[in-house]
Amino acid sequence: MGDAQSRKGQYEAALASFQRALRLDPQNLLALRGAGHSLIYLKRYREALQEFEEAIKIYPGDSELYFELSQVQARMGNREKAAEATATFQRLHAEASRKQDAERKRSFMPEATRSLTEQN
Repeated sequence: MGDAQSRKGQYEAALASFQRALRLDPQNLLALRGAGHSLIYLKRYREALQEFEEAIKIYPGDSELYFELSQVQARMGNREKAAEATATFQRLHAEASRKQDAERKRSFMPEATRSLTEQN
């Protein structure tokens, strides 16, 4: 619901939907991202900052959270912190891409070759 509301530009309603989802499941990654994202659109940067910092404690390996954090820091004028968050986003995103590429290559290998690769 929150995603649909956000796409329509209904950021207050989206925030309320994401917050309801978080009351049901405080670790719901999509709701954590959505709540913070809605707060950015509402220009409630301090709240968004707090939301993303809390979400990162739960999901420290989620690159999208760091991307959103960099956006908040930049909007608040914290260039150094925005650069740090951007660097973390880039590192995590690159790691995820490498992992995806490796998995994709493995899935296209013939079975015999895959077995030999896994043994080594």
